[in-house]
Amino acid sequence: MNNNNSLPLSILNNPSINKEYDNITITDDYENNQLQNSKFNRLIHTTFGKIILGSVIILGVGVIGCAITAAVILSNRNIITANNDTTTSTSNTFTQQQKCSLVTTKTILPNTANSSIAQLTTQATTQLTLKPTTNLCEPYRFSADFISSVANNLTSQVNKQSLQNYLTNLLALGIRDNQYNSSSNSFVVASKHIKAKIKELKSRTFRQRFAYGNSTIDYREIGLFSHAQATSRKEKSCNPINNASCNLYSLIPGRTNNVIVVGAHLDTVVSSPGANDNGSSVVALVEIIRILKSANLQLNNSILFCFWGSKERPTSGSKAIIGFGSGFFLHNNAYQDIMKKLIRNDPCPKQIKKFNIQCYLNLELIGTKNRKHSQDINIDDPAHDKFPKYYEKPPAGTKKLTELYAEFLTQKNINFFRAKPNPNVTDVLSFYAKGIPSLTITAGKDKAPSCYHQSCDNITGIDFNLMSNITQTVLYSLVHLSLGDGLSNI
Repeated sequence: MNNNNSLPLSILNNPSINKEYDNITITDDYENNQLQNSKFNRLIHTTFGKIILGSVIILGVGVIGCAITAAVILSNRNIITANNDTTTSTSNTFTQQQKCSLVTTKTILPNTANSSIAQLTTQATTQLTLKPTTNLCEPYRFSADFISSVANNLTSQVNKQSLQNYLTNLLALGIRDNQYNSSSNSFVVASKHIKAKIKELKSRTFRQRFAYGNSTIDYREIGLFSHAQATSRKEKSCNPINNASCNLYSLIPGRTNNVIVVGAHLDTVVSSPGANDNGSSVVALVEIIRILKSANLQLNNSILFCFWGSKERPTSGSKAIIGFGSGFFLHNNAYQDIMKKLIRNDPCPKQIKKFNIQCYLNLELIGTKNRKHSQDINIDDPAHDKFPKYYEKPPAGTKKLTELYAEFLTQKNINFFRAKPNPNVTDVLSFYAKGIPSLTITAGKDKAPSCYHQSCDNITGIDFNLMSNITQTVLYSLVHLSLGDGLSNI
């Protein structure tokens, strides 16, 4: 994909921002520049060269004069339009701090395989756009209609065959348990596999390693997050054989300090291949990354993709904490350092001193087809009349996430069910404890699939139509949350 075309106030990335910090190459063109300079000096000292140079100067002055005239005329206009927006906004909408000026910008068709996204952003050859004069990292202002158009376009690109291929390859790596004193290293192999796949998609990654026990004690039984910091080589191995694990992160950066977190646990119980629980959710996140990277979106709010380690309890009947990996991510605000590592080459996020997690979207068991109500999709609804009594109330804003999911499912005429939230059994637990709006989306209506935590949880039990519908629902919501103002405009 050629990212060298500039499209201000479009959803296309600024190529100067979209650098992969793992693959930076610095080249020295000094000798080539010297050679070119010597040729240029000889040329401009000839009569022919002087004529050409004079013509260029005259032409440049004329272009600048036209641009100034256009800017003066346009400065009297109050209506701002962007791309195919039908919604208009007056210049008074923007604060004095932003000090934006109106300029005309010729739209350049991007050289991208994503032709439908190109059409969305280039329906007019000339458009008005906002150019911040004091802070180039001010968020873009897209209309709700435009964001919905982009979201609907991208959801249509979810590929069921890609989901099946990703899941087949993941299951071939073996059972991904984080058992205490485990005899298997399949989890670390799977983590490296997902990391490699994400890097193929040109998305940056980072692994946060932690220890969940030592030779005599399992930290998860007593919630010892403070002991989980990996220090020794074994603890940093991400290998369950060493009672170690890791969270894998991938970031698509935005322009503000707001972060939309979406996650799924990568580990399994010791007795199960984990096709549905939770390989289905893991590969859905990979597919979403593929689509967003292909679209080359320039986001307002960053999206942080999380592949959690050590979510499952180590043994049946254990009292260990559910979601130890996600809890470690939030413990002592560790996510602040993780974000700084992931955005270190982005000029806008680099200015941010503190990041704010807006919400968390959790995916769990999204591929089951052998439940009683196989075509139902469960979405947590905090307004449910049987909301868990041990929680006084859900984090503020959670209901907005529920309605965002419901909006897409209703629009597509997909059957869904508003479920009673049960944060104690998912990675949502850690986020609830921090007061972060969070919810889980899952498949089926009854309590558990017939192969839940069993050896029969393999690919034959996956309904890829259902899995695709849930993947689309999450993608639709992420586009709205990242291109807009987060929860505030939902």
